[in-house]
Amino acid sequence: MKRALLSALLSTAAVHAETAGHWDLDALKQPPVMRWEDETGPVRSLIYEGAPDAKGARTEVFAFYASPATDGGKAKPPFPGVILIHGGGGTAFADWVHLWARRGYAALAMNLNGSRPPAPAFGS
Repeated sequence: MKRALLSALLSTAAVHAETAGHWDLDALKQPPVMRWEDETGPVRSLIYEGAPDAKGARTEVFAFYASPATDGGKAKPPFPGVILIHGGGGTAFADWVHLWARRGYAALAMNLNGSRPPAPAFGS
């Protein structure tokens, strides 16, 4: 009985895509397409596919990423994660992800305004 009910609920959910305004929530639950811009140093940079804009145009988001593993630590994944979102037209801060990686977290700081901040420089 429970299995039949669960199956019915799942098949109903698949038929009716979940939306909020112009956002396709089902599509947003999928991992975004991404590419590494720089995979060297303790802080890495990447570009990932953002949600389409209001007109349906493709968008990209720049982000910095760091974890205990990228910082030369001996810890092995999985790591707890933290997302560092800056509002008000701000930028992604490499120092923030570096700080959180040193605290044992995998950290991602994105730049939602469409530009790329300068590459970080870290001493040894």
